[in-house]
Amino acid sequence: MKKKYKLLIISVLVVFVGYIIVNFIMLLKYTHLHEFDNLTKYDYLFSDEYKDKKNDISSEFYRKSDSYYRILCSDKLVSILRIPDLDKLNLDSIIFNTNINLNDLELYSSQIINSELEDSPLTTILEKIPFKKNLVVNFNEETKIIEKFKGGNYLGFYGKFNKMSFSNKEGKHLMLFDYRGEQETTLLVFTRKRNQLFIIIVNSENEFGMEAKEMFNLE
Repeated sequence: MKKKYKLLIISVLVVFVGYIIVNFIMLLKYTHLHEFDNLTKYDYLFSDEYKDKKNDISSEFYRKSDSYYRILCSDKLVSILRIPDLDKLNLDSIIFNTNINLNDLELYSSQIINSELEDSPLTTILEKIPFKKNLVVNFNEETKIIEKFKGGNYLGFYGKFNKMSFSNKEGKHLMLFDYRGEQETTLLVFTRKRNQLFIIIVNSENEFGMEAKEMFNLE
């Protein structure tokens, strides 16, 4: 009887230790690292006029599958998202859906970015983001697109954003951008530079218009 009891305890301990080890490995593999004050990293995305208007504080969350860079420029918070799996994506192949119900969307086994910033979207990113070289952008019913604009190496949207998700063509939501129940003035730009795809999100404590796209080196 004692032998069976000991075996039971050992089995429980093995399962418990195994669980901890697996979670620790997952944490190391999928958690974003954090870097501060790399102020010139994306200078080539900004227009000459605005390169000198950047604040002296920046931060970046990064890992192999994606990176999320933030910097203040003038009175606006500029967020630059990179997903290497999408670098070869043709802008015209991006699918945009409107009036999508995202109210009950929850991303499990994920990380949250921007929780400390009220004017930028609370951003939830799955540990694994299998876009498979496809991108579907979903705007919820409370997001109002005011204007869409397009050029040779970019396309973008200006409007009042409430919730937005990025998913793959299989319909799996991989990233969620949530303005916490508010409709926030937002500029969203997809642009190609140096054979890479960049996703730029602009927000501010102050109201702004379409002129915000002049911050960037769009062609």
